[in-house]
Amino acid sequence: MLTWSQLFCEGGLELETRNWRAWRDTSTDGEPCVRVEGECLTPAPGYGVELQRHGSEQGEAGGGTGELVLDLIVRPPRDDRGGEPVEMMANYVFEERAGQVSSVLVRQGGRRIAELQIEENAAGSSARPGVGAGAGGGGDRAGR
Repeated sequence: MLTWSQLFCEGGLELETRNWRAWRDTSTDGEPCVRVEGECLTPAPGYGVELQRHGSEQGEAGGGTGELVLDLIVRPPRDDRGGEPVEMMANYVFEERAGQVSSVLVRQGGRRIAELQIEENAAGSSARPGVGAGAGGGGDRAGR
């Protein structure tokens, strides 16, 4: 059973995450990539979540083998809409030379929330391992 990680966004509001995954795939333009995604539970409608590349603790992930470090950014709503919690997907696509990223660290506010090993995906498949369609979202081109 998966448990939620407790996070805190701006203003001290609580955010929960779970089901983080990272896998090798091919991007929409045919380049090798690593896809990362996780589920986020925002306190109410209007919040946004995004993964942004931070860098690597062992050198830039674009320059060799290493850990891809991503920051989970939580964007509060412009106005207080109230309402029930909303589940959203945070995702990221990192285009790479095959095999340069060995692991992914996801953090929020400097705190580690997920440490992931890269899952290998079937060649030519854009589907997430064990699930239907591949994730979309933000991304980065390494060394291009």
